[in-house]
Amino acid sequence: MYWVARRAGLVALRRIKPVRRERVESLLGRYDMLAIMATAILPPPFPFKPFVLSAGVFKLKLSRFIVAVFAGRLVRFTVEGLLAIVFPETAGDVIKQHGWKVLLAVAVAATLLIVFNILRSRRARSLAVGGLQPPIE
Repeated sequence: MYWVARRAGLVALRRIKPVRRERVESLLGRYDMLAIMATAILPPPFPFKPFVLSAGVFKLKLSRFIVAVFAGRLVRFTVEGLLAIVFPETAGDVIKQHGWKVLLAVAVAATLLIVFNILRSRRARSLAVGGLQPPIE
């Protein structure tokens, strides 16, 4: 899908609602790998295809895309595998019952990471601006 979207351009996104498309584009523009990784971790019914299509359309570097998908799927399937080992008979039920809790935990963690990065970049900018000002006499 990535390659098809990369070749097709914006035509590949025609079935995605404009509001969702703009939100995905914004997320990919600011947090390209994190956006792909987070959506690769999340279980269905969370939409992964709009992010894959958008990554191709907006020409996210292939290496960054592959690493993000690999890391996200590694986390997801590792957790699912561990659940299957710990709860061999009821792993599916556990995933169904607690899937939204995992989704919420990932969303909170991603939000905290984003807020931390924003605050860190603002602090760095304010320090840089503060250091460039002439001394007040």
